Amino acid sequence: MIFDWLDEQKIPELTKSERLMGVLFDLGMATADQLEVITGWSKRQLKDAREGIRSRGKSGEPKAEEQLLHQVVKQVRSMADGEVPATENQLQWIRNGLRALAKSEVKKDEWLRFYTTFQREVIIYTLGSQGNRYVADLMGRTLGSYRELSPGQRLHTVGTTEILVRLLRAGIRPRQWLNTRETTDRLKRMREQWNMEPDGQGSWEVKREYIGPHILPDASVQIEDQWYWIEYDRGSKTGEKIRDQLDQYIQLRAKLGKPIDPVVWVTPNVERTEELRDRIYPKVLAKYPESFPVPTMYFFTEGEETELFVNGEGKETAEGVAGVSGEAQSSEEIQRIQEERDQMEEQVQELQTELERKESRIEYLTRMVEENQRGKTEWEDWTRGLVEHLQNQQGGFLSKVTPGWALEEYMQNNKLPGE
Repeated sequence: MIFDWLDEQKIPELTKSERLMGVLFDLGMATADQLEVITGWSKRQLKDAREGIRSRGKSGEPKAEEQLLHQVVKQVRSMADGEVPATENQLQWIRNGLRALAKSEVKKDEWLRFYTTFQREVIIYTLGSQGNRYVADLMGRTLGSYRELSPGQRLHTVGTTEILVRLLRAGIRPRQWLNTRETTDRLKRMREQWNMEPDGQGSWEVKREYIGPHILPDASVQIEDQWYWIEYDRGSKTGEKIRDQLDQYIQLRAKLGKPIDPVVWVTPNVERTEELRDRIYPKVLAKYPESFPVPTMYFFTEGEETELFVNGEGKETAEGVAGVSGEAQSSEEIQRIQEERDQMEEQVQELQTELERKESRIEYLTRMVEENQRGKTEWEDWTRGLVEHLQNQQGGFLSKVTPGWALEEYMQNNKLPGE
């Protein structure tokens, strides 16, 4: 639906502001750069369209707010420069003017809001409650209560949108890009088809109640005739939650009894990609027998997934695909895990043997050092005793005891160290 909003031949009656509202309604939120790529409009056209949306929240004369803002600024400057005395009446007038302007901004925010990222480097745009209600009325849909997203949810939504933006920058215009709501509707139709059986009179009717996983992909995309489900994972989910999410796709495949669309997982960094592909997903697969059919899963660091969409399924892609590929992947994956485990066990045994050898060597060297230290002390004591003995035997100048006799006597009474 997102590209239908921009098709002037399909929906000719919409203004640019209304088209932008439709795009934001489908995306949830987006940055100015993302909107520029998706719409193909210039920065000026986007600015005018944004202002057109927010102007729906104005009340009274179109230029009344601009005039009030100009007057407030002028009055504040005059008081700061000492041209006008800061009387209580003047201050109250300024306060009332600022309150009126604040109320006006709140009304504009009900149509189009904007947030900044944590670093305040990027502005994120989204529809307010009135803007969402207006688009829902255009579509003939019933809109639930308006809920403001948390900062983490905003980054998740913008990250999902960036997958589409990378596709468009690579020159790939999808046939369709569906948001979570639209993808869920498509899944619902798939489940309804599973529930239907022929009634024997040329029609179909519901025969079975669907009891199974109700997954909520972040988006889905159709490129030529191939559909993909999109999951953008920022690493905020715990291991148990993400394992359940992966398992739900396997259960859906089993419940429908036929292959489902490939699932493309995109993460912000290599570490998270490897964690999903090499550690979390193999644990999910290990619960199933080798012959159990599983859906095709791809795991990418953001930016790598575009090559899959460009080349098509089954062709060589980025390294992130190496972990999982196809319906027979469960047995292949389990076999790979077993081989890796055997190799790791062999490596552990080799390391254990090497550790024992080194410990034995360290013990031997320690013993040698201690013996050498002990021997050194014994020689020092023996030498010190010899010097004292010679000094005692040759105490006077006329002593008749020669050094040789004194040495011989000492050696007879004191054996050499180590003997």
